Amino acid sequence: KQKPEIAREAFIQGALLEEGKRHHQEGEEHPYALSVAILLVVFVFFLIFGIFVHSAVAADVTVVALDLSLTSAGENWSQNIHAIEDVIATLTPGSRFVVIPVAQDSFSQAVILDARLSADPGLFGERLTAGKQALLKIWREKSKALAASAKKTDLFGAFAKASILFTESPDFNPILIMLSDMRQDGRGYDFEGQQRIDSHTLDQVAKSGLIPPLPGVRVWIHGVHAQGISEIYWFSLRTFWTEYLRRANATLITFSPHRRIHYE
Repeated sequence: KQKPEIAREAFIQGALLEEGKRHHQEGEEHPYALSVAILLVVFVFFLIFGIFVHSAVAADVTVVALDLSLTSAGENWSQNIHAIEDVIATLTPGSRFVVIPVAQDSFSQAVILDARLSADPGLFGERLTAGKQALLKIWREKSKALAASAKKTDLFGAFAKASILFTESPDFNPILIMLSDMRQDGRGYDFEGQQRIDSHTLDQVAKSGLIPPLPGVRVWIHGVHAQGISEIYWFSLRTFWTEYLRRANATLITFSPHRRIHYE
């Protein structure tokens, strides 16, 4: 008589045992699924945040002034040409890149190269890399037609040219790179024929209206070699251009005979 009751109780106990096992397994799977979901949300958040921050940061406008005068011929010339390749390697997404000549009447000379990289670097930076490679190829072709043959060195005109280019891209971070020995020869000023740059020369240059506005511009000056000059002359040259740029409201970062290209 008790067998049906025993069977019913055994059935109920077995069903409850299986139900408990099922809830236990679901409880183990649920935290794992929740963890995966949280990680996915965090990944998407940081991806969107990174894209937003990248788009919010202003791109650079990098102007390189290349000295085409005779005093930059020979080894200095080849080093300057190669230095521009190094500059291209440092460019950031969306940057504008311009190369201008330093020659006679530099302000009126046409730009040598004016290009802009895509603001989209690609998911893994592949578009930025491809853009730099294309720009490097263009520069190498352009440089083949150039030579250090100009009889004058109009640095004042080059600074004025750069000033205009920066006003064309007001929302960009302005960077000016001078590849020159920085010996002005023209506009009534001949730095070549002096033993040292007189302290009153800058006042005369300012009165002549030859200091253009360069607000917020960071300046790197490379290739200021010491061949054929004394250390007294070299340091007076650095003093002159340091004060020149200060009056132009620019910031001189480097004034060096070397060409170690590291821009931030």
